[in-house]
Amino acid sequence: MRRFLLFAAALAAFLPLPATGQPGPPLPEPPPPDPARPWLVPPVDGVIGRRFQAPRTDWGPGHRGIDYLLPSAEGVSVRAAASGRVKFAGQVAGFLAVTIQHAGDMETTYSQLNEILVRAGGYVQQGAWIGHAGFAHAVRDPVTELPHSDEGAGLHFGVKVNGRYVDPEDYLGPLDVSDAIHLAPLI
Repeated sequence: MRRFLLFAAALAAFLPLPATGQPGPPLPEPPPPDPARPWLVPPVDGVIGRRFQAPRTDWGPGHRGIDYLLPSAEGVSVRAAASGRVKFAGQVAGFLAVTIQHAGDMETTYSQLNEILVRAGGYVQQGAWIGHAGFAHAVRDPVTELPHSDEGAGLHFGVKVNGRYVDPEDYLGPLDVSDAIHLAPLI
């Protein structure tokens, strides 16, 4: 029995630590935004309640996207940030999510949805409605950055480039609202 324990201890010394163990070496910097990649439109009209926090290691803590705060989840439609093919539409860990593959090895993910309006394999244009918002998983006050005591309406939005999570705000362009704004004559 003593030999077995010595062998097991020696073997454990050479095995890598699990993801919950000590942090590994820092991850290399993600690629900078590339002008050839598509500009993304905001997926919802709302303020950002929690910003991207890059993890130091592949499995380390962080926030791999941004959370939008919404006044209410009911009726808030979520738009495709760019044109592309729906790679996934379904449930992940009990929550509804959609992932869209775009040009330039970019993909966007929309999590915590209340309803999905697209199917995997389908093509969507930028701005097309892909679902309805649900509840954000980590709502924070945009001014104080302190978490709220309860969850609220929102959307988690993530962006990957070449398989690596990047800060979505680096890729967000302006939302063209010119078709929504109309001047009315004064009477």
